[in-house]
Amino acid sequence: MAKYLIGSKGYEVYPDLEEHQRCCNEGCSFPRKKVGANKTAYVESPLCTHCFHAATEPPRHGYRENVSPIKKEYCENIDSRLGFKCTATIIHRRQLDLDHINGDHHFNLASNLQTLCKNCHAQKTWLQRNNLL
Repeated sequence: MAKYLIGSKGYEVYPDLEEHQRCCNEGCSFPRKKVGANKTAYVESPLCTHCFHAATEPPRHGYRENVSPIKKEYCENIDSRLGFKCTATIIHRRQLDLDHINGDHHFNLASNLQTLCKNCHAQKTWLQRNNLL
């Protein structure tokens, strides 16, 4: 069990959490949200409960002070990282997904997450399943 302290703003701070246990948003040190159960174990979200609700539509509240969301406001495939360039026009954040780069949904480190539009995400998933990526 991680120790916690009360921060200057009244927030709980979890200094002993490992990277794979913390929220992926930059500046957030809270533990990840448990989002459901499969047959063997709970699945963890890449985000803590507070950041998860700040990212919902409509947001329940804003992000904590000094926290930057990992999910960008654009498709990161504009640099052709998937072998083709994204040309989608993003008009709403619901058009964007948080994608696991290596395809492992249990590997929720910031280094394994990228923002893709729904078109690029679907294409990447298809390419990975057919061993073309």
